[in-house]
Amino acid sequence: MQPLTKDLASVLTGAVTSTTSSSWQKREPYYNYQWSLFNNGQYNGSRVDADIDADAVFSKTPYPSFLMDPAAVGQNTIAILDTGVNWNHVDLNERLNMNANFISREPIDGIDNDGNGYVDDPLGWNFMNNGNSPFDDQGHGSHVSGLAAASANAQGIVGTNPNASIIPVKVLGPNGGTTPGVVAGINYAVSRGAKIINMSLGGPGYSQAMYAAIANANNAGALVVAAAGNDFVNTDYNPSYPAAYNLPNIISVAASDYTDWFANFSNYGKATVDLLAPGKLMLSDSHIGSTGLVEKSGTSMAAPIVAGAVSYFWSRNPTWTALQVKDRLLNIGVDKIPGAENYTVSGGRLNMAHLMGWPATDVYTSSGQDADTLAGMDLSTNADPVINYVPFIDSKNLSTFNVDEVTDAVIGIVDGDALSDRIARMKEFLTSTNIGEVYADQFDDFEILDSLGTSLTTIDFKDHISNEGKRKLMGEFIARGWFEGFEMNSEVSLF
Repeated sequence: MQPLTKDLASVLTGAVTSTTSSSWQKREPYYNYQWSLFNNGQYNGSRVDADIDADAVFSKTPYPSFLMDPAAVGQNTIAILDTGVNWNHVDLNERLNMNANFISREPIDGIDNDGNGYVDDPLGWNFMNNGNSPFDDQGHGSHVSGLAAASANAQGIVGTNPNASIIPVKVLGPNGGTTPGVVAGINYAVSRGAKIINMSLGGPGYSQAMYAAIANANNAGALVVAAAGNDFVNTDYNPSYPAAYNLPNIISVAASDYTDWFANFSNYGKATVDLLAPGKLMLSDSHIGSTGLVEKSGTSMAAPIVAGAVSYFWSRNPTWTALQVKDRLLNIGVDKIPGAENYTVSGGRLNMAHLMGWPATDVYTSSGQDADTLAGMDLSTNADPVINYVPFIDSKNLSTFNVDEVTDAVIGIVDGDALSDRIARMKEFLTSTNIGEVYADQFDDFEILDSLGTSLTTIDFKDHISNEGKRKLMGEFIARGWFEGFEMNSEVSLF
């Protein structure tokens, strides 16, 4: 995909399509296939009203429902950390158009006008190839984006916040991504002011750097909505990250099906999974063409349903803090599902009407507990969690660290004392050539994430550098007192 040009800037300038009549959502030609929003038994075997009552909410909302409070811009913005977004799709183009206020500060002119370290990034950023074109060439990110924010334009489907602004942050490709890329993507989303970050991705490795980046997002008042994972395991004992990090701003989402129980692939956990949301047989936008739709299943699909619903609520209540919003979601914004209290924090599945404080269409009771799925779920409480820490190299294990574990991309943890001075000397060091080696020949990229409160640096080594050479360089940086250590890359996959 080519970088953005002045011609492609037209992506940001399209007119907003809308209708002002009530029940505008039902004008979408494929709305009846969106059982998660309005389940009337349209799928064989589905349970009527096993949905999030979005239909009840939308029926109370005239459209267009533009923000009335300028303070809610961040709360109405969802950063999608994924495979990118198909901005040619009729359901998604206008959601990128909501970023038009940003283009005034970052026009496409080859200059980093806003000083955020990224040139010409009015749409977002591609951390897979370090460019300004986060287009989706895989399909996952467009599908996720549509579930959260597809426009109400009578041309396809509708998202749970059809007026949201989305920022595509491409951190995944067909073969997944890297922890340095994801960490940089989280930092980017925070710097762009997004108050909701959707992460339909993860892996089994506990990354100290990713934990630190999400903790920084918490300090910035942002919520991270994370997919719980698709291994059908209890994540209290077999954690998947980032969903299982013990951080207050993470909302971990399991997938339910149209019978209103856990989908037969979804992870679960009484302490590590917050709530259920629909995630099986979900129709949403394709990365191919301008009108394509595709059906997918996964906790990846459940997370953006929640992200959009939270954005819908928060953009109308912008004075609330992130933790107040999360508390309301888990304690008020769910339908209680019998038995789900054994497998989630909230014991329920998202109900958007309850979240908004509006009555649902009817009084809902769920029988829950699909017998076949329940039979495979583990309620064991006598085991400690198995935590697989991502390999970390520091002064203590430098000489004995297995060079076979050294990766092309690493994350440096910068020492916290006199940080600005250390960063200044680090930059000077990297540009000098009088130290015996030309360090410019060692790295494809060396990015100091100055704005990240936890002080991380992402480093990509040149292909010709041996693993032993990489270890030597990292040891030199540790000896200079600039880094506490280096975290190796770990696998990050889409869910």
